[in-house]
Parts: sequence; C-alpha cells; structure tokens
Amino acid sequence: MPNSTDEKSEYSPSLIKRENWFKLVEEYSRRNLTHEKDKVPAILGLAQAMTAEYDTYCAGLFTSQIPSSLLWRTTIEFLDEGTVLRRPFQYSAPSCSWAAVEGPVSFDSQRLFNIGEGLNYEHSPDDFGDFTLLQVFTNTPEAESLTPDRKSFIQLRGRFISCQAAPSPLFEGDRTDTIFTAMDRKEQRIGLVHPDIPTELKPYQGFFCLEIRKEHYASKDIMPYELFGRNIELEDEESSRAMVMGLALVKDDERIGACKRIGLCRWMIRSCFANAEIVDIKIY
Repeated sequence: MPNSTDEKSEYSPSLIKRENWFKLVEEYSRRNLTHEKDKVPAILGLAQAMTAEYDTYCAGLFTSQIPSSLLWRTTIEFLDEGTVLRRPFQYSAPSCSWAAVEGPVSFDSQRLFNIGEGLNYEHSPDDFGDFTLLQVFTNTPEAESLTPDRKSFIQLRGRFISCQAAPSPLFEGDRTDTIFTAMDRKEQRIGLVHPDIPTELKPYQGFFCLEIRKEHYASKDIMPYELFGRNIELEDEESSRAMVMGLALVKDDERIGACKRIGLCRWMIRSCFANAEIVDIKIY
C-alpha cells in the first residue's frame, strides 16, 4: 500500500495537504520544547484535526502518507549552536518516525526542484518496486491517546540488502551533515547513508538497506558529485544506472527478527537489489 492513489498530479489536494504537514513537521522539529516528553503530545491536536482526511495517525506518521513520511533525514542546518542530534531521553516514537529524534528534520527527498515551489511529486507504481506497507501498530488505544508506547511498530515488505559504512565519512564537520558512503561486501560504493544520529553509525559498521522508492533526477536534494565522480543525469532514472532511496536499518537487540532505523539511504544502485529476497520487517 504505497501512497494514496488519488495523487494524480503535483498539484492534487492530497499532495498539497501532505506538503503542508511536512512543512509543519520541519518547522516544529526545529523548536526546543521546555519539556522533551511533550514533543509528540504537543503536535497531537493538529494531527487529530487532520486524521479524518489523512486516514490513521501514529507518532508523527499518517498511514496515507507512507512511504513518503518515512523518507525524512536529520539535518544540522537549523540546529542551535552547542546542541547535537540525539535520541530523546524518554521514548517518544518508533525509530522510523521523525519524532524518534531530537533535532531538525527535512523531507526534501520528497520534493523536486522544477515543480512549483518544490511540492511533493507524483508517485508512479514503478517507483516503489516491491515495497508494501503491511501494518502500523500502536499498543495505546486510539480513543485514549495517539501517543505510542515501546510496543508500537510499523511492518513493511520489500527488498533488503546488507551494506557497510565506508572507513570515513564522505562529509563531516561542525556545521556539515555527516554522510557516509554505503559499500557492498566487496567494499564497492553503492550509495550514501545519512545517519539519523551521527554517533550511531561508525566506520565499517554493517547495516541493512530496505529499498523503498526510485530516485528522481530533479530531486531537491542533489546527489553529491563525490559519490560516483559525476553528477546525476536524466538517464539515471530509467537506465541500468537507476538508483533508489530507502531506510538504513540495524537489528533490534531487544526483539528477535525486528529492526530499528538508523538513517536514510540515498542514490543506492538499484541493480544491487535485483537478486535480494523480499522480506517482511517490523521496525520498532
């Protein structure tokens, strides 16, 4: 169940509403709340007002917006001086939600440069490959609260490959987002990974990438030239050089067969997933 099938064009009502939610989340994520535990409840009122239109809601995610709502990344662009990206001290959401981090997030992976003012773009069935949303589960009754507990998860189906981080970040600095090259088992470059929390991804660390959707030539996030020694080209969308984006995951040590998100994968070589097994994954 990818995004809503009524998204006929880049100016359709559902796309505009989704873009409005993404902008609200981006702005909200830049704020410092007096009490960190209020992060999810504080945005709950707005979410409840939109729930009737947007299907079900849990911890910052509307099911009708999945997978786009999963493809966020953290950024230090709006981070206050002296603060760092980190996990909340108290549980707030499953790791696949933007609410599972303390710091600014961006949904620019879901925007195009040359469409309007960067609205989310139309989804083609070919974009998603074998990705499917199976289930969103929250252990807290919706009638009482939309704030999840540690038993909440999202279950996805898709192609899943093993990767490892490069020996050193491709980009790193006090005011620069930390980005690693993703490598295969032969240590060949196959894409990039934006760690949600820089300290959670170490050089040579292994992780999994779950393929979600095709990369677009006109993405507002520009593929770094340093990745493959070239700029992205229009032919990359359909040729043997086609690329995809997805979730960087690691095994959940607390639950057998489950995973946790640690980042966003970008510009992954699609052919690397050609022989990958299709699996069902629960992300807590």
